[in-house]
Amino acid sequence: MTPLLIRFGRIGDMVLQEPLLHLLHRRFRRPCHLLTSRAWSTQIYFGHADVETVRQLRARHAPFLLSPERWSLVYKLSRHNGPVYVSEDIPRQVDKIRRLLSFARIPLERCLFINDCVSASVHWVDRLLDFGRLTPRAYDAENFLWVQDDLQRAPRLTVFSVDRADRHVWLQERGFLGRP
Repeated sequence: MTPLLIRFGRIGDMVLQEPLLHLLHRRFRRPCHLLTSRAWSTQIYFGHADVETVRQLRARHAPFLLSPERWSLVYKLSRHNGPVYVSEDIPRQVDKIRRLLSFARIPLERCLFINDCVSASVHWVDRLLDFGRLTPRAYDAENFLWVQDDLQRAPRLTVFSVDRADRHVWLQERGFLGRP
């Protein structure tokens, strides 16, 4: 079973999702699907061990009837059979996500919404980790246990050597590292 994480956040919000993605990957033994609205999420999580696919919903404010992108997404969601974690905390966005999941006929027993089950009075990463420890009602929590080593409290992103080389050239061009 592949977990699905839904978050329509800004770049910092998406980076902070990484500890949750890591925990869900360890618990369900499969890298996660990530549904987001921003293109940089694909770049941030490209090649990341905890993320199998990143789906982007670009036209999330378009009416459903006029959005072939949403029709396609509903079809893909309807084929998803794993748990769904919604870490979106803006009530208006959560309502739209609930409608999207309803159109895809995903039962609420397979879903968890962060605002419904985790207090907002702790640090955001701790809140996400508390959220990741929970199991939707449709699944037996005993089958998806976690251990303390599965918790990482800081995001860890993948940086490829080609990206490091580009950064090195960029720094050299601006005189930060000196010329070769």
